[in-house]
Amino acid sequence: MLEKAIQLQKQIVDKARGQYSLTLNAQAQEQHERNVLRLAKALREVAVCFDAEDKLFEELRALDASVRLRPMRVNAVGSVRDYYSRGNMFLREIQELFSRGVQTTGGAGLKKPQRAYRLQG
Repeated sequence: MLEKAIQLQKQIVDKARGQYSLTLNAQAQEQHERNVLRLAKALREVAVCFDAEDKLFEELRALDASVRLRPMRVNAVGSVRDYYSRGNMFLREIQELFSRGVQTTGGAGLKKPQRAYRLQG
């Protein structure tokens, strides 16, 4: 009898914990989407800066200058123009996420985003 009561209590607690988690995740969903899109925008801006830096170095070399400047790179992110870089993979993952809808918590299915997001430069 005691074992049955413990089992029932465990089921009740697990169900309550699951509902609590679903509620918290649903409340955080919009903020999460804003954070992800903000990061994607920042990565695109980094790509623009890298392009400008590359162009500057190409122009200096074209003028036969001895380049003494050190190129600034964030190698962990890589160039978003490089298909296999982490930055590009992240942007593709975001594009896929928003093109098919944002996965809701608990495997409850797909939720279409409120508006279309354009992530490519």
